[in-house]
Amino acid sequence: DELKGGYHFFLSNIGNYVSLYFLSPLLGFLISYEMAGVYSIIEKIYNLARKPFSIYQTFMLPKISQQIQIDKEIAKKTIKNTYFFVILFMFIEVVLIYWFREEIIEYFTLTNVSLLKNLLIFSLIGIVLVIVNCPIFLYFMALDRKQVLMRISLTAPVFGIIFGVAFIYTFGITGSIFTVIFIELYYTVSLLLIYKKDKLTK
Repeated sequence: DELKGGYHFFLSNIGNYVSLYFLSPLLGFLISYEMAGVYSIIEKIYNLARKPFSIYQTFMLPKISQQIQIDKEIAKKTIKNTYFFVILFMFIEVVLIYWFREEIIEYFTLTNVSLLKNLLIFSLIGIVLVIVNCPIFLYFMALDRKQVLMRISLTAPVFGIIFGVAFIYTFGITGSIFTVIFIELYYTVSLLLIYKKDKLTK
C-alpha cells in the first residue's frame, strides 16, 4: 500500500510538473524558439506567483491530515479559517503584479515589453482559478485520495497539449495563456465536481 501511495504521488508530481512547463517547448516547436523565450518569462513570473499555494499546502497538510482522522468538519473549518489569509495575500500579490507589471517585465527583459505586459495581465486569471482549487486539492490530499488526484494530474497535461496546439495555432503566443487558463480551469472544475459528488454520496 505504501508503495502504491508513493507511485500515485510520484505520477501526480510528474503530471503537475508537465502542466506547468510544457508550453515553452510547444511554442518553440509550433512557432519559434524566440517566442518560446518570450513566453518563458511569463512562465517564470507565473510559477513564482503561484508558489504561495504550494507552501500553504505543504505547511498545512500534516495538521489537516491529523484532524481529518478525528472529524472532517474540524479539518474543513481549519482550512476555511487559515485560507482566508492566503486569499488576502494572493489578492495583494495580484494587485501588485498588475500595478508593477512594466517594472516586473523590465527586470527580465527590455524587448517585447508591451506584449509581455498584456500576457502577464491575462495570466492572472489563472492565479484566480488556483485560489478556488487550492483548498480542495489540500482537502483531498489529507483524505489520501491519491488515485483521484493522480487521474486529474495526469489528464491535465494531456488535454493541455491537445488544446494548447489548437490555441497556439489559432492565437499565436496568446494561445499559450489560453492554455494556462484552460489547465487551471480543468483542475478547478474537476476538483469541484468530485468534491460535490462526495458530498452527495455521503
